[in-house]
Amino acid sequence: MRRALALASLCAALAAPVFARAQDKPVWQEAPWPFLRDAWPNGRAFNCVGGGCGAGLSLYVRTKNGFCDCARGVADDDEIDRVGDVYLVAPDFKPLATSLPRDLAGMNGRIRLYETMSAKPEQVLSLAGGRDCNAFVALAAGGAAFPEKGADAAADFINTPGFSKWIAAKQNGG
Repeated sequence: MRRALALASLCAALAAPVFARAQDKPVWQEAPWPFLRDAWPNGRAFNCVGGGCGAGLSLYVRTKNGFCDCARGVADDDEIDRVGDVYLVAPDFKPLATSLPRDLAGMNGRIRLYETMSAKPEQVLSLAGGRDCNAFVALAAGGAAFPEKGADAAADFINTPGFSKWIAAKQNGG
């Protein structure tokens, strides 16, 4: 009996760090596209739970074919402001910082943090990349204060092989 208890305690002690590491990883669950139809096709929506997501993080991704600087892609603040989807969550917003370059779905992309100018301001992150005149845009919404690891969680998800293939297929008309 003692041996069985000791073995059970040892197994629990060894499993605890594995369980803790699993909880540190973001888990993305697909959700319905919540926005009204506009000039662009609906995309895919996801909610994040787990590490890096803060109190909650939502990610909305879609392509905008023919809506990107054909020569440079999404290369500066003006371009990410133009192609981004921040207006989906609030008509009025302001950038909180200059955009930063980021590898996204195999493209040279950019990320930029904004604050909505509404009764309940929230911080949102725009992520965008482009190739061959076709852009993909993503919007990560994380509440009043954007989660510290939210940009990495969103970019890592976009950069997974399966999701990068989905973006490429949509950019190619699929």
